[in-house]
Amino acid sequence: ECEVHREYCKMLLSAQNVKYIGLFDGCQAALVAARMIHPKAIGCSSCSGECRSTTGVRTSKRN
Repeated sequence: ECEVHREYCKMLLSAQNVKYIGLFDGCQAALVAARMIHPKAIGCSSCSGECRSTTGVRTSKRN
């Protein structure tokens, strides 16, 4: 699973599991970029809940 996080998110995993995808005006734009890499990316429930189940931000791949 791949989650999109804001850069201040407390849920970010260790640096080795984070891929920086850029700065965006909102989570919708970040998800579009993230889904080019991970088609099933979702928004983090802690920091990007408004994008949790729809189409400064990083992604982390959870095992």
